[in-house]
Amino acid sequence: MKPLRISVAVITDLETDQRVRKVCTWMQQQGYDLVVTGLKRPFSTQLQERPYTQNRLITRQQKGVLFYAEWQWKLFWALRKLPSDVIYANDLDTLFPAWLAAKIHGAALVYDSHEWFTEVPELLNQPFKKWIWKKLEAFLVPKTAGRLTVNASIAQKLKEAHGFPFMVLRNVPNLVSIQANPSLLPAAAQAKFCIVLQGNGINIDRGAEEAIRALHFLPDQVHLILVGAGDVFPLLPKFIESEGLQNRVSLFHRMPYEQMMQLAASCQLGLSLDKNRSGNYLFSLPNKVFDYWMAGIPVLASNLPELQALIHETGAGVLCEAVEPKLIAQAILPVLESTTLHTDLCFKAKKAAALHCWDHEQQTLQQLFQNMVL
Repeated sequence: MKPLRISVAVITDLETDQRVRKVCTWMQQQGYDLVVTGLKRPFSTQLQERPYTQNRLITRQQKGVLFYAEWQWKLFWALRKLPSDVIYANDLDTLFPAWLAAKIHGAALVYDSHEWFTEVPELLNQPFKKWIWKKLEAFLVPKTAGRLTVNASIAQKLKEAHGFPFMVLRNVPNLVSIQANPSLLPAAAQAKFCIVLQGNGINIDRGAEEAIRALHFLPDQVHLILVGAGDVFPLLPKFIESEGLQNRVSLFHRMPYEQMMQLAASCQLGLSLDKNRSGNYLFSLPNKVFDYWMAGIPVLASNLPELQALIHETGAGVLCEAVEPKLIAQAILPVLESTTLHTDLCFKAKKAAALHCWDHEQQTLQQLFQNMVL
């Protein structure tokens, strides 16, 4: 019997997409014949070798309507050339060309929604664009053979919108042992109580500015480390300078995942400070929370529904009443001042990591493929 042929489509550059990498690795381990198509950006690094085929498309346009039109067209032609039994579309911005290609190949279509796409902040003040994306999703969801999303809250919202159930596949890390590497810390952060905010989407309303200002209400022994990228990230150096906090904040741009995790393990507390600005943020369950736990450190999280439930379940962190500098500092101080509390939170973080890991989560994919009629 020939192996199942799967084409995976995603708009990311593949190299930084941990969710897609884990899903594709699972598919390859099942013996499927797999080709992954992503997008090469100007900042994209060279692809690392994987046990499956990777392609990246190049677009002349980098943003706006023309970019999306070019991307959809090029993705369709790329998928059309790949004989497929299953086309696995990651997020709404790949679903239309994936559906067209699936019709041509007679393939089953899977929709993996990494967020509540039609409620992202970028569409808040764009009612026409939002309407188009909502109509597109409503048209395409009934044509899918399988549907996934990242947490129970968004799964419920998507079911309410489209009348079809979505399975939950959280973007949790592999269960691995992460060793701290204090040499990665800058000199100014050595022997300090380091708090870290990491991620490739450090954007406006995700708490970076408030975390910086919270240092005004914390003793000098607290050092903030920001790691990753996002639309607010290039603005942070001037913001830090304007706050007079150059010696208490360190910035790191994108780095390999394994190195980022070693850096996190060298810190004492991880931050997840999304604001309730949009439906997508309100019901978010940031990947960084699970990464912090895998690194062995507790989390300070904003008081959003999914995060609140998770912190109450595990006890592996503390909640911040609101994403405001003084309240962030007030939530950090008890952890800073009590070694006993911090030790207990770290212990619970390691227990949470063993429970909320990819080793358990990947069973959802097994169920998805068993349920699909191919």
